[in-house]
Amino acid sequence: GGSSPTARGNRGTRLQLSSMRVLLVSENVPPQVNGIARRVGKYADGLRERGCTVTLCHPGSECCWAFANPWNFSASMMVLRPLAFVELARQRWDVVHVVMPLNLSGVWLLAAFRFLHLFGADAPRLVVSWHCNLGAYNESIFPAGLTWITETLCTAVFCPVGALADKLLIPTPSTEPAIRAAFGDRWGICSNGLSAEAFNPEARHSPEGKAWEARKQEALQASGCSQLLLCVGRLSPEKGVADLIEALPLLPGCALWLVGGGAPPPRRRSRLAAGS
Repeated sequence: GGSSPTARGNRGTRLQLSSMRVLLVSENVPPQVNGIARRVGKYADGLRERGCTVTLCHPGSECCWAFANPWNFSASMMVLRPLAFVELARQRWDVVHVVMPLNLSGVWLLAAFRFLHLFGADAPRLVVSWHCNLGAYNESIFPAGLTWITETLCTAVFCPVGALADKLLIPTPSTEPAIRAAFGDRWGICSNGLSAEAFNPEARHSPEGKAWEARKQEALQASGCSQLLLCVGRLSPEKGVADLIEALPLLPGCALWLVGGGAPPPRRRSRLAAGS
């Protein structure tokens, strides 16, 4: 007891967490309502609480140009400005964590750090976390004939990340099998977590709990339903939101609230609007 927490560096050296400089590169950040953004926020907050210096690079940063995410119009993607890219690559970092998928700026940074290491520069610990299955997105967006092409293209572009990063973190072993295979045994699980303070039966007695109960009763009265189903998280294909919507006719007396970034496919939206 009493000793400072430590982490193991890229070549086995032990680093004091209180002295670590961490670069976190993500296109999903709070206040977006999705699991990736919440996880990234918890990463940054948790590291800072442990004394780390955390720099968060995201589409809202001055170092980036932002543009709409074609897979999720409620979110943004980014391109690092050239001078900012050079400046980030020149700085000393203990850990560089790139949050995927489709974070091309993060991939270029990984490549830059790996390239500089070839010329004798100290290499930070390079970590990638991957949080969804692109195949599920492709199937929901592209015609069936193009699905194989888009999946092959995505795999070809992003599998080389396995040669750049030291470690892959994924929520479940079934997340993006091709990417996981590219890392061999250099992968681990970043477990999902819930706040026991916010998600417990006693929370219903808090001011927030009472406010939500009032809104729930208003919604049930307006819909004529007796039960309210709540789905909170990023509205993405692999989460089974479409299956939940399809199952609504089998659940008489149930209303459904969807809370999160993104949107279900158009045919799902039309069914929701029709009240099915």
